[in-house]
Amino acid sequence: FYVITTAVIVKSFATTPFTPETAKQLLLASLCAVGTHVLGILLTLPLYRKGRPHDVIYKYACIYGNFGYMALPLAQALLGDEGVLYCSMGVLVFQVFCFTHGIHLMDKKEEKTKFSIKKILLNPGVIGILLGLPFFVTGLKMPEFLLEPVSGIASMNTPLAMILLGTYMSNCGMKGLLSDKNNYFVTLIKNIVVPLIMLVILKTTGIVTGTLLVSTLI
Repeated sequence: FYVITTAVIVKSFATTPFTPETAKQLLLASLCAVGTHVLGILLTLPLYRKGRPHDVIYKYACIYGNFGYMALPLAQALLGDEGVLYCSMGVLVFQVFCFTHGIHLMDKKEEKTKFSIKKILLNPGVIGILLGLPFFVTGLKMPEFLLEPVSGIASMNTPLAMILLGTYMSNCGMKGLLSDKNNYFVTLIKNIVVPLIMLVILKTTGIVTGTLLVSTLI
């Protein structure tokens, strides 16, 4: 997935023509991703404060989605390369929040997790953007002998995401997955409440529309 996620992002940047409007949309995509994470953090402040085992895991799960494995395949399937382009900015923002605020949350556990600037910078989201951004900004075309294999690798993203999800589910067992009420609450907050609030905010203000709006919700 380190290779495939990087390829997906590189392909989306390398095949999208640069325009001032697209650059503006990328900035808005980043700001929307920041807003989504901040909203998730604020909503979970009063939750899971009793210090019970795994509370910090549930709190973390309410805030942080599976950007690389699920958002990019879904964006690719529904919106194509443009959707992947906008969701790529979400991956970048996710990594920054995950390895700062996320680490802070995990540090409440007995085993301390060390903050790592290396993990913020050296991950598929950031690497993919750094490799693809020069093609996007300069308008240079990626040579076909490179674009073809990159596209082929990128196309593995969706089926492999499904295989990985199935593997996770098989490891935890369907009975345990369906019987834990916390799973339903986490799903409600992360997949319904936060997106609905963001949708209301974005539709009311008219900040983003069309493909960017759908990408933000994904």
